[in-house]
Amino acid sequence: PDGSNATETVIKLMEEDRLYEGEDDEKFSMIASASELEDVIVDLDFAEINEFVKNMLPESTRKSYVKEEYIDALYAEVLGKDTFNPRERKAQAVPGGYLIRGESKVRSKKGMEDGDAFVQALDEKIAKSSVAGKIQAYYILDPTPPSGEEIM
Repeated sequence: PDGSNATETVIKLMEEDRLYEGEDDEKFSMIASASELEDVIVDLDFAEINEFVKNMLPESTRKSYVKEEYIDALYAEVLGKDTFNPRERKAQAVPGGYLIRGESKVRSKKGMEDGDAFVQALDEKIAKSSVAGKIQAYYILDPTPPSGEEIM
């Protein structure tokens, strides 16, 4: 949910007399099911991650749709103890692709930065997999908003 349907939902609740103003004119109460509010309630972390990805990777670099079966194949054929150890079993969908958090298992090579050696190792394994030519891996800063503890 991105909140884009919030106005329609509020209008519908008002028309059906299921939205009530509070005593201080700033709060309101409503009678609604969870499914009716699905488009109103926005996961702010999810929205922030999507904005970060949109700003970091221009639209021209993002695919409009990446098949989930490609990501399943990436997990099965490419990711693992010799390349990248994912922290989560399922990738998070973001604009133009998926976000997979984890830890690089690629050791530095002489004359190469860690990130460059990691991307090279991923590219080599992808080229030998069933998703060769179908996906591109990027090594980016984790766009997850920091928690209050991480900021301090």
